[in-house]
Amino acid sequence: MPPKLKVRDLNMCVGCGECNITCPAFQIHRLESSGPRGKLFYLALRNNGDLPNISQEILDQCSEVFFNCTLCGACEEACDSKISIIEHLESERGSLIDKNLRPELKQLQDRIIQKKNLFGIDNEDRINFSNLSELIEQMPALDERIYPNRQKVKVVFFLGCLTSFRSEFLNSLKLLLSYWNTLMKII
Repeated sequence: MPPKLKVRDLNMCVGCGECNITCPAFQIHRLESSGPRGKLFYLALRNNGDLPNISQEILDQCSEVFFNCTLCGACEEACDSKISIIEHLESERGSLIDKNLRPELKQLQDRIIQKKNLFGIDNEDRINFSNLSELIEQMPALDERIYPNRQKVKVVFFLGCLTSFRSEFLNSLKLLLSYWNTLMKII
C-alpha cells in the first residue's frame, strides 16, 4: 500500500480540471486517467481501500498511466488548491516499482544498485579513456585541451558516465568535439 495521501489533498481537490488543461500527458492522450485529476482520483480510491480486488489488467493499465507523467509540475502551478500532485505521483511510482509491477524499471533499479550503472556492466569493462589515441588523431590539439587536476578553466565538458560503457556514445563525443573544433575556427 502506498503512503497515505495527505488528507488535505484529498479534501481540497474541487475537481475543476485546471490541472488537466496544463498537463502535457492529458493533452496528448485526452483521457481523464492520463491527467493529474484522474491520477489523484485513483490514488484517493486506493488510499481509502475502495479498490481491494483490482484485476491485474487494470493494475497494469494504472501503472502505465503513472509513468506517462513528465513530472513537469504544470499541474501544481495551475492548482488553486495547492495540492502536491508531483509528490504523490513520485510516491506511487516508487510503490509500483517496489511491488515489481513495473519489472523493467525494477531491473533498471537493481542494475544501478548492484553495478552502479544503467547497463549492468562491470566497471572493469568500461572503455579505457587513458588510451584516447584514435580520438586525438581525429582532433588536432585535443591533448592540449585536456587539463591537469585543479587547473582553472572557463568551460568544463563532462563526458558523462554512459560514454564509458558504450562505444556508440564515444562516437557522439567525437561528433561533438568535431563541431566544437569547427566552431572554434569560426570564432
